[in-house]
Amino acid sequence: MIWCRAALSDRGSSAIELAVLAPALMLICMLILQFGLWFNARQTALAAAQAGAVVARQEAASEPGRWQADAQGTARRYYQRLNSRLPPRHPAGTSTSR
Repeated sequence: MIWCRAALSDRGSSAIELAVLAPALMLICMLILQFGLWFNARQTALAAAQAGAVVARQEAASEPGRWQADAQGTARRYYQRLNSRLPPRHPAGTSTSR
């Protein structure tokens, strides 16, 4: 008799546990995925910046007027070779909406 009451009092508890724990597990999975995307983007940006810095360091003494453009171009090409897309550059003060 006591066992029967205990079984009835636990009825539906697994559905409530699932309803409480499922969003938390999904949140943890999404956080792990988001961290992976952030880390990849950060590493890509740092590698492109490092490639540009190498060119800047090499050309700063030999071509004082052109090293900035060469360094930016090298960083951009490095980033594009990774099969990534840079967003289009818009001149300052222009709007992208139509």
